Amino acid sequence: MDERKIVEWQMGRTLRGNFRVFKRCSHGYPTVIISDPILDGKPFPTIFWLTCPYLRKRIGNLESLGYVDKLEELIQRDEKFRNRLMKAHEKIVELRLKLLKKKYPEYLENDEFLRALKKGIGGVGNLETVKCLHLHVAIHLAGMDDPIGEYVLRMIDEMECVDAMCRRCKYEISPSSFFQEGE
Repeated sequence: MDERKIVEWQMGRTLRGNFRVFKRCSHGYPTVIISDPILDGKPFPTIFWLTCPYLRKRIGNLESLGYVDKLEELIQRDEKFRNRLMKAHEKIVELRLKLLKKKYPEYLENDEFLRALKKGIGGVGNLETVKCLHLHVAIHLAGMDDPIGEYVLRMIDEMECVDAMCRRCKYEISPSSFFQEGE
């Protein structure tokens, strides 16, 4: 089974566009993917995706408890936190443009594309809003300084499933059939 099938199984939907696995858990399964900033010939500002079903469920629970609003309040009242978030937005824009230049240089002259890809994390226009906690965690796990992702991960006691989710993965998808040497 190929990695696309595994990530689609993890996400519970068919994926469009190109991506690669950016980070894996200790069990060898994809945790974070990075996708192209262009999808179906249109700008696509969300480039990092959290795929781990365990983390997605845990973070979804936090979202349902109102943590998006709580973090937006923290952004308003904590200048240091807000400044770190603004730098994270800048770094994502830089990365998007670097990916665009590398893979799709023909779009560098397109003002519509550049405007869309110069927006904040997840394509937000208002940089003091939070689109999705999963997205910020994916960015943080990808090695970028994202204060929201860091904050959310501090609230999760176990960073990956001990066995329950991966045991399910093991029976539904076989990692030995898709991992390539050197990954």
